[in-house]
Amino acid sequence: MKNFKLYTFTLICLFLSVFSLQANTVSNGNGNNDQSVTQSDDCFSLFPNPATTYVNVRLDNSLSDAEEVITIIILDSSGRIVEEMILERYQALGELDLIGLSAGDYVVKLMVGDNCCQMKKLLISE
Repeated sequence: MKNFKLYTFTLICLFLSVFSLQANTVSNGNGNNDQSVTQSDDCFSLFPNPATTYVNVRLDNSLSDAEEVITIIILDSSGRIVEEMILERYQALGELDLIGLSAGDYVVKLMVGDNCCQMKKLLISE
């Protein structure tokens, strides 16, 4: 079972590395595709990382005034959602509570509307 979890997490990390190489386009919500905002490779940053009881998520400046809902999701090594937070419009910084999560490797996924903007690895230590 331990090898299966390691294999699953390795696949998630491989997906992250391939996914983060692509530039993503996020619609500005008015339905007009030629007025979309192109995101850079770093839609957000995580700190501290490794973390213990909380992690801060800082959005790229171009996302803080996005029309769509910004959702931050933490996934465990099996891909299960263990924490989720919705940011308010113009909120560039959010804090996720990690109390109750076991030490280990996780993936933080930033969603803009229904589109995944970027995913990053998060290490939770004891």
